[in-house]
Amino acid sequence: MRSRLFLWLLILPLILSCYGGWQYYRTSELTEAIDNIKLLHTEATQLLQTDPEVIMEIDGTSFTVKQIFDKTNEIISSQEVTFNEFQSIFDLGTIGGGALSLLLGGFAILLCMRSGIVARKSRDELLKVFDRCRRLLPFILVGQMTLIGISIFSLISYEILWFINNFEMRGGGAKIIVAAGVAALAILWCIIKGIAKLKHCFAMFSPSASHLTGKSVTPEEAPGLWQWINELAEQVGTEPPDNIVVGLTECFFVTSYPVCVNNEQVLEGRTLYFPLIYGALLSREESAAVIGHELGHFTGEDTTYSLHFSPIYAGMNRSIDVMISNIKDKEDYYSRLVMSPSIYLGIFFIQQFDFAVNHWSRIREYAADAVGARLSSAQAISSALLRISAVSEAVSQQLSVLFAGKLKADELLPVIIDNLRENGIPDANQFLENELTHPTDTHPTTKSRIEALKQPIEQELLDYASRPVEAGHYDNIDDLFADAKALSVELTQNLSGEIDEYYQEQRQIWEEQAASLSETTALTVSSKRNLMFLLTLILMIIVGSGFFLSFMIKEIKEINSGNILVILLIFAVIVSVNLLCLLFPIIIYKRCKNSMIILEPTKISGPDFQAPYPLHNIIDFNYATFDSFLFKSSTLTFELADNATLPDMTPKKRLGRGKLKKKKRRLFYYFGGTLKANGKKISDQEVIEIIHNYLQAAHAQHALNQHKFDE
Repeated sequence: MRSRLFLWLLILPLILSCYGGWQYYRTSELTEAIDNIKLLHTEATQLLQTDPEVIMEIDGTSFTVKQIFDKTNEIISSQEVTFNEFQSIFDLGTIGGGALSLLLGGFAILLCMRSGIVARKSRDELLKVFDRCRRLLPFILVGQMTLIGISIFSLISYEILWFINNFEMRGGGAKIIVAAGVAALAILWCIIKGIAKLKHCFAMFSPSASHLTGKSVTPEEAPGLWQWINELAEQVGTEPPDNIVVGLTECFFVTSYPVCVNNEQVLEGRTLYFPLIYGALLSREESAAVIGHELGHFTGEDTTYSLHFSPIYAGMNRSIDVMISNIKDKEDYYSRLVMSPSIYLGIFFIQQFDFAVNHWSRIREYAADAVGARLSSAQAISSALLRISAVSEAVSQQLSVLFAGKLKADELLPVIIDNLRENGIPDANQFLENELTHPTDTHPTTKSRIEALKQPIEQELLDYASRPVEAGHYDNIDDLFADAKALSVELTQNLSGEIDEYYQEQRQIWEEQAASLSETTALTVSSKRNLMFLLTLILMIIVGSGFFLSFMIKEIKEINSGNILVILLIFAVIVSVNLLCLLFPIIIYKRCKNSMIILEPTKISGPDFQAPYPLHNIIDFNYATFDSFLFKSSTLTFELADNATLPDMTPKKRLGRGKLKKKKRRLFYYFGGTLKANGKKISDQEVIEIIHNYLQAAHAQHALNQHKFDE
């Protein structure tokens, strides 16, 4: 990523600047001569008005002022001079655009690096430099990309004028000029279009709202919860949250940035997320300690950080992820081209602050843990951290089953609690090195957080964190809500409804993709061009060896038994080498006659497979070619899923078979020729499209098989 960023922001502008310098050098002598002629024309114009009869001598030849005036006027008005003037403007555009974009690109990189270093000094410096960079970088990037576009446009325009001025415009030359002119106009249009698209980079350097699935509860719906949270906030010494969102998918957290609930309701101000499942699994003291920790982020020096930096930093990360996803989904190559530098710079910008953010986040977490311990106890927050880690895997598994559309339940909370009650909670000792996830922050390891609280990590603490689930489904949360069971059912139904809606939309897409292919395609190799090249090369070897043998015989002056033996030995070696050379194209020809790969709607097979292999086990592929006038070769690499069984390959006995790289989980093919589909030659782009369509159809069919939809 960093090398690509440097390529876009530094190397490309440098190349354009150097090329512009070469353009300037090519016209510098002519420009100097034209400047002298213009001075002479000015002098002749003045003399024509004051002393028209004067005779001027130039290079030993005498001219009247009128003759000099007419001649210089003719030269200045010529096409060559006009073109030279425009070329001078364009080479300045190439040099200036490249140089200025180089300066802007270098400034952007240095600004990010310098800001990342300064941010380590204090949280105030972190806030200051981060905000400065976030506001400046979009303008720098827009300016830099615009200047590069101007530089490229100037470069092509200069070369068009140079070509017209130096070559006679007939036939092919005129076509080249027309093509170059169209290219220049296309680039000019792309600059305008690119500036419009670059507005998205401003959005990338601006935070986006968090998206949550849950329900914003009112004091009437959760009177006990609101009263409890208000009391905890008062004890902590901070303002209570403006909103409380209850959900099933996250753990405890607070944020001061806008939150979009269920893609509908946008909540402003401070929002506390209360996880119904974890609330039911923790004791009241443990929950109070965790909530106290979250509220502790809004006390003391941490207030500004929590209000103004943490959500913005997390929001920028989300924005960059969205931008990456968007350009991957776009088929418009130019959109990728324009937005790629913005993405690279955004990632580079975030990376420069990672060290400082992690450093200050650790300090914040330790301070917030101390608040939680003061509110409840060090043992309570320690056991809460361990218990959350211990039960999170079971919670995540059930949520994954629900998200996959395989769990049909009116209420998720009892399912998870019953599962934990039946299977038990894992030993908390194995989760000491865990780092709890958080939508807007990073966390130190659980062990270091407990040690910072001066809480001994004893077996009693570990046993309490791993205690069996003995309480009823709602015992720990029933007094917090007007109707805890009804709320749990509502949250489950809302979540299931969103999942069902998603899969119903996907069903139509999958059915169309699965039905798009019903035929079998055999990919074979046509090696005629390669064989002709090899046979020509072998013929040259045979002829050369014949000349070499004749030369050796001619050099032998006396024929005797020893010489004859040497000649026979050389002859045998030459014949053996030639036979081996002839054997090579024969092997290739025979290998290429067989189908290399057979693609079916759901399977891949061929001479390399002992049995057909499911296509849905292939998650990606890469097709690369080397094509010259004489020879063509290509490689095809299939990426296999981590949890997929490896294909059973036939033993390697012939040249050109596919190779299974077990450690890398890749299936590699080398083709020495042009690929055919069912005997018909196809382009490289068609090869990619065919393989992509088969993989897409196979994955769609697999998804349909995995999700049995009710009619």
